Amino acid sequence: MRFDGEKLELARELSKLDEFVLEFVNILEELDLEYVIVSGYVAILTGRSRGTEDVDVIIEELDEKMTREFAKKIKDGGYWCINSEISNIYGMLKDDLAVRFAEEDRVIPNFEVRFASDKFERSAIENKVRVDLEQKILYISPIELQIAYKLYLGSEKDFEDALHLYKLFAEELDKEKLKEYSKQLEVEDSLDELEGT
Repeated sequence: MRFDGEKLELARELSKLDEFVLEFVNILEELDLEYVIVSGYVAILTGRSRGTEDVDVIIEELDEKMTREFAKKIKDGGYWCINSEISNIYGMLKDDLAVRFAEEDRVIPNFEVRFASDKFERSAIENKVRVDLEQKILYISPIELQIAYKLYLGSEKDFEDALHLYKLFAEELDKEKLKEYSKQLEVEDSLDELEGT
């Protein structure tokens, strides 16, 4: 594994979850959509051994016409919308609600897709990290933001994800960025606890 802050190279065999994610993001790439993968899959991708039922994907905000095109492409790709009629997803996304997509005839795993709706999500897209995985490409949240956001979420599993990322990338992390994100998310005490672990 090699990481320089902007690009992460992973040399390992693809898991079924990796293949599932790469197939989905390929559709986003075909539509030339800006996206970033956040939350639990980032920890799993980088070697943390745990399961997940969903993969969180933040996409750029789209207008209604582009959302319809996105929905059609997703449906044509063999996915269905678990929590809405596919024709209604624009309203949900516009209301800052997540829309869940799974492969036809399945529910798990699924993709939880949302428009970027706050400065952290926009920052994640603007500063995304490219991941090269077995000659395929996907994009994840900056590691510093990922750690701070996991601390913000606050569950034991989130703390363990943050700890995994912190220890794995200890040498490459931009500690000032991490402190700034932690300050903005008001998790400085949690960061102190993490750094003392």
